[in-house]
Amino acid sequence: MSMKTSKRTMCLCGQIIAISALSILLLAAPSRSAADNLITNGNFSGTVLNGIPDGWRPWSDGSAGISSVIKDSNGAYACITKESNDRPWYLQQKIDTSKLHGKTLLLSARVSIDGIGNFKHTHSGGRLTILANNSVVKESVLREDVNWTKVVADPYVVPNNVDSITILIGAHSCSGKFSFKDVKLTPVELVVTKQIGSNVSEGTLGGEYVVIVNGTPFFKMDRKADSPLDAGLSSKYQGLGYIPFVRPNAGIFKDSVPCQKEVISSLSTFCTPGEYEPVDFAMYALRNLGQVTVEVSDFAGASGAILPGSIADIRTVKSIPLRGGYTSNSYYEGPGILEKKNGIDISKNQTGQYWLTLHVPEDAKPGDYKSTITIRAEGAATHKMALNLRVLPFKLVDDTYRAMFWCGLPEKDLKASLMDMVEHGINALCGHMPLKLTKDGNEPKIDLSESDKVISLYKSTGFTRPMTWAAGPDDWLSLRLAELYGIKLREIDFKTESDYPEVLKAPYKRTLQLIWEHAKKNNWPEIYFYLSDEPTCYPKRFVQALTEYRLAKEAVPEAKTFCTAYELKNEQKFGNNLDIRCDPFWYLCSSAQYNKDAVEDAKKNAKTLWGIGWPAMYDDFWSARKEGGYMPAKTGVEGAVWWVYYRPGDISDTYYDLRSRVHKRTKFSYTHEQQVVEVGSLSPTLSWEGLREGIDDWKYINTLKSCITKARSKGTKQAVAEADAAERELDGIMARIPWASFRYSKETDVFANSDANQSRKLIAERILKLRKVL
Repeated sequence: MSMKTSKRTMCLCGQIIAISALSILLLAAPSRSAADNLITNGNFSGTVLNGIPDGWRPWSDGSAGISSVIKDSNGAYACITKESNDRPWYLQQKIDTSKLHGKTLLLSARVSIDGIGNFKHTHSGGRLTILANNSVVKESVLREDVNWTKVVADPYVVPNNVDSITILIGAHSCSGKFSFKDVKLTPVELVVTKQIGSNVSEGTLGGEYVVIVNGTPFFKMDRKADSPLDAGLSSKYQGLGYIPFVRPNAGIFKDSVPCQKEVISSLSTFCTPGEYEPVDFAMYALRNLGQVTVEVSDFAGASGAILPGSIADIRTVKSIPLRGGYTSNSYYEGPGILEKKNGIDISKNQTGQYWLTLHVPEDAKPGDYKSTITIRAEGAATHKMALNLRVLPFKLVDDTYRAMFWCGLPEKDLKASLMDMVEHGINALCGHMPLKLTKDGNEPKIDLSESDKVISLYKSTGFTRPMTWAAGPDDWLSLRLAELYGIKLREIDFKTESDYPEVLKAPYKRTLQLIWEHAKKNNWPEIYFYLSDEPTCYPKRFVQALTEYRLAKEAVPEAKTFCTAYELKNEQKFGNNLDIRCDPFWYLCSSAQYNKDAVEDAKKNAKTLWGIGWPAMYDDFWSARKEGGYMPAKTGVEGAVWWVYYRPGDISDTYYDLRSRVHKRTKFSYTHEQQVVEVGSLSPTLSWEGLREGIDDWKYINTLKSCITKARSKGTKQAVAEADAAERELDGIMARIPWASFRYSKETDVFANSDANQSRKLIAERILKLRKVL
């Protein structure tokens, strides 16, 4: 996955819009006069030729003739309608923006969708899109049926270097009937009313409230309010002054209101030695509580064993403005960071949340332990709540490859960041390693001294698996070599491998040989060559990549190769030159048939299959947890890579996530901007904690599989019977996770966070039963 923001990044990731908040794109747009509309024939009147109305063109030849202009039921409006299959289809219109530099544009339409389904990807659905320089810059995605709903894409400020944009309406890789009318692109005025921070102000855009960060306006999203507090519940807890509660399947906001089933009087969890396990709870204030702190006592075991209370890392959940989607210009105030802080002010009718991460020592004795959480508030009496912990009598099987994308970090921050990854279950790196590339005469020369420093820390901080090695972003190695040898690689029209410059082939091969020889000589871990990132986004780049992977195998036959080529049909074209295939989890989860084909083809051709996910794009625990555990387990991959670990964000900057003009900041951890990143100084995000929890889910599942195998090998009647029962239990859990389940509707997920918790409990119980017969 690309480590930078560009049209490359937008090729795949720019379309993952509002994965966890798609529904909030339905904003009330300011009304404009017809004269303001930059769209030609937005109501689809006039001549229709081959199903295409005046002013519009098909996005591709495959789109021609597949749409029709019809009237709605009362005959008052015209619309464009398409019965979509699983292929993308779009109508497009090019807009001249040469005289609109600096202006803000809003794209809107009335949309009706009936029978939407069969999503192939997370970005499947009906959509309104703005392209600039062939890159997605703004987009609204609809993944549910709607009845002539007004849909508005985020505001787009026209940069000075963009003289034209392309508007798309249509649907992507799903089924259903899609209708559009009243398509508008209107200029709106941005008015600043109040300065509220460093390069942050409030104002209006077309009459709607916005926060303006570094010159970019952000609409505030409306969140569905919780039901009012039950009067009986309020009365019951008036004496205490607050209501303690948990909410496993949704985020907890400052205005969250508990219902009866969420109220708790104690907390319980279980884990294995060495495991990290989160325990969180919230408090809804019935009066002003002032400063609230918590304390965790030592954990007392029934056999006299003691675990210190310090195994509980106490943090408060910090609410911050969060971007509503990867490229969204809407935001919401929500739980984002687990701040290393014991103390939170909670006002009446507001909610505060504490997050405890228990890290059980590797040598902890199995058994049940009891601790007490003491809650002290300035405006309420001290309250004690039981915290029960069961330490299981086994350790988790750790046999999968789990890599984190990265693009390098400052040397002063490197050790703490690498340790942070290891502590979150990562056992390998995937991405950029420092390489200085020069030439002496016609011979390439390499300098990997900076990489040697990284490798030393890689080994000392606990990474245990081979490194998936790239010299830089995209196809940096070939671009740098081309520059050294006077070749303008990007200007070559690659149609076949014969178009690859002959003068580059020998230097390319020799450079890889030099890297491999250096790695062996300096006792590096094994490296997998990662020579091109997402080459299938561009046909020319794909042909180039096919050539370079062949050259790599010719140069270093024993080296394994990795590529984010995505999708089986692309991976097959590499033949024996690609050893490690990598499919997005939403491809692998799209259907049982695709997953079966991908897994079986990899086995048939002796290839390794990994999955790839983008948890750094999410701001919630459960979406990341799914990609960390149950999706890899469901799809049967041998490894996973996740995007991306950047330098930690600035926790002191309230609007940090909105600072980038184009996309989310995608941070897993935060610290203070001017502070050297030190071990233990980082404040993780909910998604970072969710990914670790998912990785542990995967470990529990693999531990159960290992026990099943051992029980079958033992061969006794009792052992085989227990193995059969455990396998049925595990198959039932996996069957509850439907194919194409990446719909990211957290409150209504078929398999939700609470189901994952219950499933882990069932898996642990089966492991314990199998251990008794081994």
